[in-house]
Amino acid sequence: MPVPSCGGVFRELLAYRGGDVVPRFHDDGRLEELAAPANLQASCLQIGFYLASWGMFRNSPLLDKSSRFYEPLVRSIAAAERSLWTLDVPQYGDESCALIMQRAEDIRSALFPEASDTLVTKVMLGVFGCVPAFDSYFVRGFRHAFGKGSLLRLRAVYEADASSFDACCVPTIDFTSRWRPPPWRSS
Repeated sequence: MPVPSCGGVFRELLAYRGGDVVPRFHDDGRLEELAAPANLQASCLQIGFYLASWGMFRNSPLLDKSSRFYEPLVRSIAAAERSLWTLDVPQYGDESCALIMQRAEDIRSALFPEASDTLVTKVMLGVFGCVPAFDSYFVRGFRHAFGKGSLLRLRAVYEADASSFDACCVPTIDFTSRWRPPPWRSS
């Protein structure tokens, strides 16, 4: 069994928040199975539950959608570039930012054209862990809206104090085996 470990700046927030939405498919190299008929309903339910836990159903068009609504999103996630699953702030650059922004537009299209940056980035946080959720609190505090410039600014902030960010490692608990890394494990 692979040993779960700390995996990046935003993955650690995600682990604290309740874990990855679809980790076992990524870790086992079976992403296309997310959208397989045997797994599609569970995948849609996981995405819906994750978004509900972040409060994304409040005053939202998502409130009156069934789990089947997420089918195009699950298919989009299953077809995503594998590099998104390991992309983290230190690797932000022109090429990786373009990849993130393209995936954001793919997610927006899979949901609905007017999907907010908050919704899109919360999906990206929960699935890939490659960006923070650009919600109103983050944008107000960071003073940058979601875009290539803000991603490059995040890298600069991280690089200015990388050791402090890296010291905040919160390992993800493996759901199936319930394996929990010892508290002294830092990576």
